[in-house]
Amino acid sequence: QNLWIKSLKNTILQEKYKKLNLIGVFFLVKDNLEGYKLKTREIINITKGEYPNPRLIMAPSTSALASAAKTLLEDGNCDIMKLLGLSVQAKMLEAAKQGCAPEFALFNNLDLGYLAYFVTRVISNGEVEGKAGDEIPAGRLGTRTIEEDSSRNTTKQSLKFTLGPFIKYNPSNVEQVAFIECIQGFCGDSEEYFEK
Repeated sequence: QNLWIKSLKNTILQEKYKKLNLIGVFFLVKDNLEGYKLKTREIINITKGEYPNPRLIMAPSTSALASAAKTLLEDGNCDIMKLLGLSVQAKMLEAAKQGCAPEFALFNNLDLGYLAYFVTRVISNGEVEGKAGDEIPAGRLGTRTIEEDSSRNTTKQSLKFTLGPFIKYNPSNVEQVAFIECIQGFCGDSEEYFEK
């Protein structure tokens, strides 16, 4: 999440985002649904007072975005605040359909597991050493390169490999994906929606 926040701060400096002002980075006191709800309401109250045109809450975690969505829906604040970030489709269905979250994203879980298999196999078989610059053949995902990860604060060398772009969800595609998740047993907050 810290890397995501750092990346956000650098990205909004680009010319195309010049109208976007970052008013703060907010952290929770309690990492649970109530903590997220309280923080969302606090952000809305702060922005109503100090900033006349609040527009967007960005959240780098699935639980934060889903909780913020639930809070905006419960409090009727989708007209003054939008959400953007990472979250699970089943938990964002209602927010996407009601306009609270015009778009959000998530990595492809199947591809993540698929890539993890290839990385584990080639390193454990000694096909690569697992050092920066090693290339990993990953089947249908192509080749991935192990890179140094300078975002971590550690005295040891940290490495990473990148899965690829996120999948973007919006009102036109979230319902189908959330329905599939619900059939698989993960309905989140969308069970009532599908029962109707």
